[in-house]
Amino acid sequence: MCQMPSTSWEYGEYHHVLERVQSLFPTGRRRAKKIYQEEMKRGVTKRKLTKLVMVGIAGSGKSTSLQTVIGEEPLAEDQRTSTPLLTRPVQTEVVVVHDKVHWKKRNPEEKKKYIASLLRERAQRLGQASLTSQDPASLPTPAPSSPAQPSSSAQQSSTATQPVKTTGSPTTNTSTAVPDRSSRAAPAEVTLESLLQSSEEDQEYISLINIPSDSHETLLDETVVYVVDSGGQPEFMEAMAVFLGETSACALVMDLSQSLDEHPLIGYWRRGKAVSKPYRCIRTNEENLKKFIQTINTFTSKTKGQPSMLLFLGTHRDLAHKCLPETVADKNERLKKLIPAKFEKQIIQLDKKTLIFEINALNPDDTDRKTAEKVRSYILEQCPAKEVEIPVRWDAFEEKLRSLAKG
Repeated sequence: MCQMPSTSWEYGEYHHVLERVQSLFPTGRRRAKKIYQEEMKRGVTKRKLTKLVMVGIAGSGKSTSLQTVIGEEPLAEDQRTSTPLLTRPVQTEVVVVHDKVHWKKRNPEEKKKYIASLLRERAQRLGQASLTSQDPASLPTPAPSSPAQPSSSAQQSSTATQPVKTTGSPTTNTSTAVPDRSSRAAPAEVTLESLLQSSEEDQEYISLINIPSDSHETLLDETVVYVVDSGGQPEFMEAMAVFLGETSACALVMDLSQSLDEHPLIGYWRRGKAVSKPYRCIRTNEENLKKFIQTINTFTSKTKGQPSMLLFLGTHRDLAHKCLPETVADKNERLKKLIPAKFEKQIIQLDKKTLIFEINALNPDDTDRKTAEKVRSYILEQCPAKEVEIPVRWDAFEEKLRSLAKG
């Protein structure tokens, strides 16, 4: 259950909203549209989506520079691990934008508490404060217990079909309904409630969400950035187009301490230690960048509306002086020659003469942090974003899937 929806929320493909509803309620598109319209009456989350894809070979500094780009401090050396060695070959960060230069990784629990407070205010306006007497954050998580044994078949049927409502004070013990697994009756239809309702806190949260309103009231308006940190393994280069759907910007990451004519070393690390012997890439740095640019140009030329943008992020700024006789200025000039003429308007530049955003992600100073601020600001100002409206119940369902996937 956790793996199926991950491709949907990880890569921000919210343009498949109705298809997702149809998968939950397999009763046809007309039924799905009706369900969607009814769900919108319970509250709406407006979301402005920006998708940033980090591209570069393994060892170029993508994952470390990503921490600086989104405004975080780099991990300690013994905590750094190559992306392909993580749980997925492609790692995704979800960032909430407070303003153009201040980004923050989304905390599902913080968001849940915030939405609960908004729902509580709405319930009070609608005169249904009785359902919101408790704070979901204050409710204890019930300890796991053995299934209850009903004394009769009637009691068993009632326990299996009636939802449990949270009442009383936060310290009040409440019994959790346990379905009868021995019954061979046809399974009930899967609903959002049955998937969400796993604790007292979730039950109270559902009570808040289920209060209908007369219009599509916007409860939350947020700007979200999905950062896709590619694995960088050679195989990814051949399948790169798979990750470019709905992309707002691609950041091509290069090591400034290496020449564009050099065949870079590819190596993988786990917690700061090499796990394999580094080997030379069959392509030079320039050939890799050229292939990336061609793939992005081919893919974006077929998209409608504003195409995705491209920026060059140079890592190891403090070691750039070791790459002689090629300077960073030389790299800028050579990159300009690699860019197709029709693709020039899709390039995010530091200034009119400079393409590369130089950064030292291992030990960032004020200069590196200011460069990262410019990257964040330019991405929001110059890159296309997709605006969607999501029923707040689906938003809660999505957060539940996140917690299940991580658990």
